[in-house]
Amino acid sequence: MKFLGVLAADGYGEAAGISCEDSISGKLTCNLGVVFMKEGKLRAEVDIRYPVSMHQDDFLPKLLKLAEKAGFVPVEVRDDPPYYMEKNHPFVKVLMDAWKESSGRAGEPFVMGGGTYARKIPNAVAFGPGQQRDFRIPGLPDGHGNGHCADEAEAAENLKNAVKIYVEALIRVDQWIGKQKENKFL
Repeated sequence: MKFLGVLAADGYGEAAGISCEDSISGKLTCNLGVVFMKEGKLRAEVDIRYPVSMHQDDFLPKLLKLAEKAGFVPVEVRDDPPYYMEKNHPFVKVLMDAWKESSGRAGEPFVMGGGTYARKIPNAVAFGPGQQRDFRIPGLPDGHGNGHCADEAEAAENLKNAVKIYVEALIRVDQWIGKQKENKFL
């Protein structure tokens, strides 16, 4: 139980001695997400999202050694490495220009710890409308409405704006790809 407490202690792997971070994606996160009994044995599922400049070999051996010392036997280890495209990449610039034109706001692309479809598609990035939400309009209490939260919601006006942003982005990406083909860069 002490080992499970170490895994759940802080969310960043500090208590487990596996914390690390970089300037691109920030801190490693360590989530003891599921603990259950199966066939009379205690099982635990741990979700670790590590910085893009790191590799699982930078922290996993230490964690496995700590787990084994506590009496746990790893059953399965899966690695879905982080994916990153430089924010100055021309493709990212095309998307950001479309977002700025459609939203009328300035902004910067950012890296998040969540796994998106982008890591499964070559040369892709996750792209969304990045809009503010006011959950008082539908009458949701504090802490409700955001993604992965209770009563996850989106304002109809934001959905309409998102369509405009996506259409503008698709037009610009199509034009950018056409220029790349003309110049034989793609």
